[in-house]
Amino acid sequence: MSISQRSVRAIEIEDCAGVVKLIRSCYGDTYGVDYFYDLDALISEIESGRLRSVVALKDKQIVGHMALLRQHPQAKVCEMGNTVVHDSARGEGLMMQLAECLRELALENGFTGYVHYPTTPHPIMQKASVSHGGVETGLMLGFIAADSDDQQSGPQKGRLAATVAYQSIARARARNLQRLPVRYAEFLANLYKQLKLSRQIAHHPSLPLQNNSSFTSHFNPLRRCLQVDVEKNGRNLADELQVLINQHQPCVSYIDLPVDSNGIDQVIEHLNKLGFFYAALLPDFAGSDILRLQKLSPASSSDFQPKLANEPARKLLKFIQGDACSAGAVSLSTGWGVKTE
Repeated sequence: MSISQRSVRAIEIEDCAGVVKLIRSCYGDTYGVDYFYDLDALISEIESGRLRSVVALKDKQIVGHMALLRQHPQAKVCEMGNTVVHDSARGEGLMMQLAECLRELALENGFTGYVHYPTTPHPIMQKASVSHGGVETGLMLGFIAADSDDQQSGPQKGRLAATVAYQSIARARARNLQRLPVRYAEFLANLYKQLKLSRQIAHHPSLPLQNNSSFTSHFNPLRRCLQVDVEKNGRNLADELQVLINQHQPCVSYIDLPVDSNGIDQVIEHLNKLGFFYAALLPDFAGSDILRLQKLSPASSSDFQPKLANEPARKLLKFIQGDACSAGAVSLSTGWGVKTE
């Protein structure tokens, strides 16, 4: 069947069983998102509006899938991912068709952009992520196990990093930020210029932090990843986070903070002491721009030497290496270099 005869469209509920089958045929039981193995759970994600997918059909069989994930109800920027193409449909330009269909779906749903996470073994995907005006805003180290859900990575050991690429698809609204964290203020201001986003910084002083923070957390046992989303900073945040880390023993932890939130400097200082350091800036990812920090458990020198295809990503890595060292998350030896492809 030629590409022109293939159907690429938004997912329908009756497609979900085919998506589950596709995931199993491509990954066995190693894929890192559990609801793609559970038909009812997948349908629930779609009906809730949190997950928006496009699929490709060939001879009435699902052979491709790509999704948008809205992490927060107020977000104008979503995540793009969960890209799967069956072996029988490789090399036919299907991924580009899925991406274009997904872009149209994003615009229809009022999104102004998306972030995605090209894993570092694939220089082609890294280069593609910035080929249409995309901007790399960070690096997530230890993102996934090498043998888990990277479809084309082949047999590898350890964990893979991913770049964080922001792609604008519509004009983003201007934002007035209360402040920027002092530790990252210059770095973030430069990123905003690269992103061509309008941000006015008020430099308002923080009020004293209250005792209790407000946050949600999710531990993914397949990826050994802890994700924490903070709604309100509190003096107990670092202690509560340490409890979660002790409980789950993740390989990697990510914490998302509103970039201009009250007490952000105090919170970052406490998180640095726990071994957290810069991961990424996620504009319009919630009701505000989000600063993501990361912690590796444990951190090794090899984690800080991913293969990077783009010069901006290599500059990001140097910044992250320095931030991790300053935070005491790892000791950087003078012999460290950046791998390129």
